[in-house]
Amino acid sequence: MTKSAAITLLLVSTFALSANAHADDRPTSGEMSLSSGRTLGIGRSMLGAGIGWPGLFAEFDTGITSRFTLGVRGTALYGSPVMGFAMGMGAELAAPMRFHLWGHDRLDLALTLKPAFVAGQGALAGEGGTFDNDASYSGRLEVGSVIGAALTSSTTFILGVSGSGGYATTPDANQSYMTGSIHANVGIEGLMSRDTMLFVLFDGGYGFAPANKFDKHVIVSLYLGLGYEL
Repeated sequence: MTKSAAITLLLVSTFALSANAHADDRPTSGEMSLSSGRTLGIGRSMLGAGIGWPGLFAEFDTGITSRFTLGVRGTALYGSPVMGFAMGMGAELAAPMRFHLWGHDRLDLALTLKPAFVAGQGALAGEGGTFDNDASYSGRLEVGSVIGAALTSSTTFILGVSGSGGYATTPDANQSYMTGSIHANVGIEGLMSRDTMLFVLFDGGYGFAPANKFDKHVIVSLYLGLGYEL
């Protein structure tokens, strides 16, 4: 083997090892994230809390398997989470889930599911006038996908799409109806330390309901919050 061939082989081998090390170092399942395509990894848990519109929430997430993260989220509402900008008092209980599907380099893709139940004033279910303060209930299932892109070792950009189907009722008004929505999600997660994270999450889209409900069919939510790995 000539000297030049040996040098070439050495350079190629060094590049291959460097590429493999970079791939193994990618921030995929097993690193802290509340909303991106990365899942926590088995045995890891975190707490998150956010404030904004339409309420303020606290969430606990835990890694059930290396690719599945299950959460429980409780939200105190002062606006409708179903659709529109209707204001009212209530509460939501949800179970956000992420299933890691694919990861490469600094990208991760996950399937998301979120069943949710809301109880509160009729305004949250689209009621107005006589029944806007009466008790209402609604449930929905959101299904979507989300990509997490690690811009740096401490910053992740989030982009997702989802849709939902649900059911709302106000017993005193003797009204029950189906609801639906389609929306996009964007956000940023930034690590302040190994176990502490800041995040901003925005959700926007369009909702579907009977014509006499939710005169404004735009969906908007915006949260600023903090996450902490247990």
